[in-house]
Amino acid sequence: MTRRLFDTDVYLKEAQARVEAVEEKDGKVWVILDQTIFAPEGGGQDADHGWINGIAVSDVRENGETIRHLVAEPIPAGTEVTIKIDWERRLDHMQQHCGEHLLSGVIYERLKGNNKGFHMGAEVVTVDIDLPEIPEVMVLEIEEEVNRKIQENLPVEIRIAEQLDELADVPLRKKPTVETDIRVVNVPGVDCVACCGTHPSRTGEVGILRILRADKYKGMTRIQFVCGMRAVKYSTFEHRVLRELNQQYSAETANLVARLKKEREKLASLEQELKAYRLRELDRMMEELVREEQTLLVRTFENMEAGMMMNLAKTVLKEREAVCLFGSLSEKKVILMHNLEELHAGKIFKETIQTVNGRGGGGASSAQGSFQEGEDLKQFMEQVERTLFSEKIDK
Repeated sequence: MTRRLFDTDVYLKEAQARVEAVEEKDGKVWVILDQTIFAPEGGGQDADHGWINGIAVSDVRENGETIRHLVAEPIPAGTEVTIKIDWERRLDHMQQHCGEHLLSGVIYERLKGNNKGFHMGAEVVTVDIDLPEIPEVMVLEIEEEVNRKIQENLPVEIRIAEQLDELADVPLRKKPTVETDIRVVNVPGVDCVACCGTHPSRTGEVGILRILRADKYKGMTRIQFVCGMRAVKYSTFEHRVLRELNQQYSAETANLVARLKKEREKLASLEQELKAYRLRELDRMMEELVREEQTLLVRTFENMEAGMMMNLAKTVLKEREAVCLFGSLSEKKVILMHNLEELHAGKIFKETIQTVNGRGGGGASSAQGSFQEGEDLKQFMEQVERTLFSEKIDK
């Protein structure tokens, strides 16, 4: 049995212990101590990291009444050791986990939404709420309410009940999944739930909670959020982005959205003008290609979408007998389309395209290819053109 020092003192950063056993399996070394300050993985929270006699601890797992520590190298049984946790990691876990309780409690109080899943990732924390949707205005109100509870610096009370019936008068948000040795975390008036994770003694230590997004997820709502220093770093990043946008658009944060909307409208107008211009150019090129005397029509465009090249080729082939070999340098794509019986476009591409680092293929009357570099595209088009000449296509 491993004595769980973190259950009674979550702020204990260093302690003495004795190695009870060493287990080596599948190339991993696990150490069991008589007592530990390392909280194991559980309840959506990752395990503590740290050191045993300076040897790195990278994982901690609970196995019945014992706690196993994954270490970088063996430590002999019976050794008296000094154990230290990675306090920055522990504090981060405490802030995120307590923030999750506050967030879940406020959501339950306001919307009767239940927390159906919790995961503490390396970057963000997620909770899944059994509500199909939470309006944006409500998300903002919930975030504000949670931060108000943080500022009130409420106590975070920990209680361990030996039997479930001892909690008959406790306002639990949901029924515990175990019936003995139940660890209850209670923030009076906000949330009360069975939980095995680590938490600060007061809500003020959470610092701040930022909700990053709320998305529909499998009939529920998945909320992404960060607390403490994670939230500070995110806010600093946001401020840096806003400052850069303000400088680029010569705007203050208060009118940045209106300025961006105006820029989008201007861009949309320019895109419509460009589209109309390209359509006129497409008509002009089509007329030019239809009038040409050569059967083989080769064109390399600096900036044209592959779809427009295909439409151009199809229009030309409706008007006359031809072989259209078109390439776009902006998209690094080539098409070959024709209406002659003696050619097989896909076969020509297959025999040539891999020699110039390209990918593609097709059928008898049309083929497409794509390239990483513009020079490869040009080389490919030259090779295809030579192949078409060898097929005695009249030029």
